[in-house]
Amino acid sequence: MDFRIETYEELKSTNEVVRRRLREGVPEGLVVTARRQTAGRGRMGRVWESPAGGLYFSVGLRPQVSSEQLGSLSLVTAIAMARVLREFVSPANRALIRIKWPNDIVWGPASEPFHKLCGISLDGSADGVCVGIGVNVIAPAGRPEVLGKNLPIYLGDLGFQDTDVDHACNKILQAVLSAFSPLYESWRSEGFTSFVSAYQDLSLLDGELVQVHNERGGLTAQGHVVGINENGCLLIEAANGTLNAISSGEVSLLK
Repeated sequence: MDFRIETYEELKSTNEVVRRRLREGVPEGLVVTARRQTAGRGRMGRVWESPAGGLYFSVGLRPQVSSEQLGSLSLVTAIAMARVLREFVSPANRALIRIKWPNDIVWGPASEPFHKLCGISLDGSADGVCVGIGVNVIAPAGRPEVLGKNLPIYLGDLGFQDTDVDHACNKILQAVLSAFSPLYESWRSEGFTSFVSAYQDLSLLDGELVQVHNERGGLTAQGHVVGINENGCLLIEAANGTLNAISSGEVSLLK
């Protein structure tokens, strides 16, 4: 894909710029990146803190696929991100970088509090699709020294040696785009079926006991994760043996 990268010192939101440009008819492949965002958003409309030291970018795409297939694009993006971020950390930390369904990249074992390393959002409309990505690269000054539950973790904590923020972020961006392009082309032509095994190899949740809540906080499913299906839905087996295919929601681990 012919990616065209625009870099800004500060924006409200890279997603906002890409969505506007898609409405204006820009071809797919536009990448907008900012050193800081003042109004970044993650999945389900959550605020994404965007201080200097992170990589924040959005990609504009026009995949021309069915609405049923479109949702799995975020899972394909997560595969690309997890693979790339593993390349930038020490060998001891690579296997602990995994995907928390559907598309959060986290570090840590499921048996302990894990830490968010990268977030991905997907915003589709008739104008195209905006894929927004935020990566914690180098910790900002004043970050708490002791990592507690739910605090983010940074590539620099995991063995990434580059301390020049601009150079580090550019290096990661180029690696991500190179990894994403062939996966996107394969997904666009063949769907998600061929990615199921690759995704499950990186999954944090396989075999774990979980609950899933909807956007309003209501419980929609509880049970053990047994995988994902060809549409990217999370498969949860309830205590009575019922198999539920979950297409959206917030997953929490039950210890």
